Amino acid sequence: MASEQLQKCTIVSLEESDIKIEALYNPNKIKISKKVNWSAHSPTPDKKQQLEYAASAKMQTRTLSMELFFDGSEQGKNVHALYVSVLQQFTVPEKYSTKTSKNKEEKVLRPPFVMVVWGTFPPFKGVLDSVDADYSLFTPGGMPLRATCSLSFTEVDPLQLTGAQKSA
Repeated sequence: MASEQLQKCTIVSLEESDIKIEALYNPNKIKISKKVNWSAHSPTPDKKQQLEYAASAKMQTRTLSMELFFDGSEQGKNVHALYVSVLQQFTVPEKYSTKTSKNKEEKVLRPPFVMVVWGTFPPFKGVLDSVDADYSLFTPGGMPLRATCSLSFTEVDPLQLTGAQKSA
């Protein structure tokens, strides 16, 4: 087996080219989930309940969850300012212009689209739903030096990704 070059897991904004977070330590696991939307129907005459795929669901999206560890203790760096606050920026809704199915432009309030990339792992495009930061080391003055962030993303329909632009 040929040795592979270390690649860092990165979360990149698909709408703000200068905003990205590169992991200091790659995650040791990533969980991707996809739910099937079934609905139960009344029992048939033979008393068996029927399950049917819900017609209202156009596309069942996947979710991705992972943890990233940030350690600024060796250099005395504030991990909240450098990493956690940037991740939290990805959850702030802003107005974006998007095209409707009838090719009309409308403005929607939503968080920015992001992409999780890591070497040959398939890229995941979506929105960051939640950031849970667990701070575990501080300076005597209270500056956070270590944080473990639990992140949860929801996949975005590829059609939503085309033509989405930030509004003024």
